[in-house]
Amino acid sequence: MMRNLRRTAIYSFVASIGLLLPLYRLGFVGFHFAYLIDNDPYQHPVTIVRIADDHVEFADGRSLWLTSGVDNAREDRSSGISR
Repeated sequence: MMRNLRRTAIYSFVASIGLLLPLYRLGFVGFHFAYLIDNDPYQHPVTIVRIADDHVEFADGRSLWLTSGVDNAREDRSSGISR
C-alpha cells in the first residue's frame, strides 16, 4: 500500500515537472516574485534631474521608466478616461 502511494507521488511529480518545464520555456507559464522597496525620501533624498514623458532621471544616475507616461495621465484625466 505504501509502495503504491510513493510510486504515485513520484509519477505525479515527474509528470507535473514534465508539463510545467516546457510551458515555462515557451513563456506560457511564469513565476513572479514581488518585493517591497524601502521608500523613505526624508532620510535618503535624491534630486530629480529630468522628467520626460515616460522617464524620470535622478541625480545619482538612476532612471525610472513609467508604464503610462505623465502626459498620458494628464490627457486621460482631462478627457475623462479612467484606467
